[in-house]
Amino acid sequence: MYIRAVDVTDEHRCPRCGSYAVRKAELAFAEVTVTELACTACHLEEERRSDAADLAAWTERWRGRLRVPIYDYDDDLVDVD
Repeated sequence: MYIRAVDVTDEHRCPRCGSYAVRKAELAFAEVTVTELACTACHLEEERRSDAADLAAWTERWRGRLRVPIYDYDDDLVDVD
């Protein structure tokens, strides 16, 4: 079993109050990961298993701002000797 807690980010938004103050915790078992999202403003807490039928809809309900990765040009440089 592996537990990972993520600090508050704007990746998730509470479906009840609209706050971005959401904490994410993941509990990983052998084949299943349980994700828990908890709003620190209105105290709404929900969890879903990674094999749940409604996981995509549940994740979309909690979706916050889109995170756009920053492209790092230095990663593409090739060291030629």
